[in-house]
Amino acid sequence: MSLPSPLRRVPRSGPRPPPARSTAEAVDRPTGHALPLTADTLRRVVTDPASHDVYLCGPPGMTAAAKEALRAAGVPRHRVHHESFAF
Repeated sequence: MSLPSPLRRVPRSGPRPPPARSTAEAVDRPTGHALPLTADTLRRVVTDPASHDVYLCGPPGMTAAAKEALRAAGVPRHRVHHESFAF
């Protein structure tokens, strides 16, 4: 899920994780913003999430969690566009 620039204004909380030692580790444990994917987080970082179209692409578990959070944040189904893939 790609969030707009307001995400950059969310202060980082907690200690930074150590740098990744491999590409796979960097994907599994990113060092960027690590906010929980919840309706509350979406409402905090996106102004009026229900008024935005959202485009998701990722593995089924991630897109399912994102869709659940988006619906809980009030985003109508017709505004959520997704594609799933698996390795």
